[in-house]
Amino acid sequence: LTGSAVERSFPRDKRVLTGGEAGITVGRAHQKDLHSEAFDTELRSYLSRDHFRIERGSDGSFRLVPISSNPLWRVRDGSLVEAVIGEPALPLATGDGIQLFTGAEDCTPDGPGNLGTLIWEFDDSS
Repeated sequence: LTGSAVERSFPRDKRVLTGGEAGITVGRAHQKDLHSEAFDTELRSYLSRDHFRIERGSDGSFRLVPISSNPLWRVRDGSLVEAVIGEPALPLATGDGIQLFTGAEDCTPDGPGNLGTLIWEFDDSS
């Protein structure tokens, strides 16, 4: 977990999530302490109880599955691709980022009125 929207005092060792065999669901309902300690109240209004899932396919590959209406993007080599509910899941590889919407007026990741950057960095350490 990285970005300017993360509280500076939030410990680095708590910024890592570990998924299980099938993957992991990320959101306020699943990492309650992290979401209440790492982000201010205003930003939390953009973070869903169930925000996204990382699923592991039968072939061992990982995919990003959005489960919130709040926008999110896969960041790969500087390019952003929006993950949209109902569309095919986006493949994930080590080094990819998952950038969350933080309130920009134009619904972009970094437009006017955003509350900073918030990026989960994916690492397939299996």
